[in-house]
Amino acid sequence: MIVDIWPENAESFLFFCAMSTQWRAGASGIIGLDYAATQSVREARQVAAADWPAIFEDLRTMELAAIPVINGA
Repeated sequence: MIVDIWPENAESFLFFCAMSTQWRAGASGIIGLDYAATQSVREARQVAAADWPAIFEDLRTMELAAIPVINGA
C-alpha cells in the first residue's frame, strides 16, 4: 500500500514510525504507546524543543487512531 504524507505531517509520521516497537499491551490488547520512550526517540531524531509540542500532539492523535485498528475493533 502506498500512502501520501503531506510535508507538514512528515516529521510527526516518522516519529510515530520510530515508536513502532514501544507499544504497551494488556490482557485486552494494545493499550497505548510508552511515552517514556519518547525522550530517546526525540534525541535520536534530533527533534527541536520548539517542535516537540506539535509532534507530541500528532503522535497522540495517531496513537488513538491506531489502537482500535491494531486491536481489530
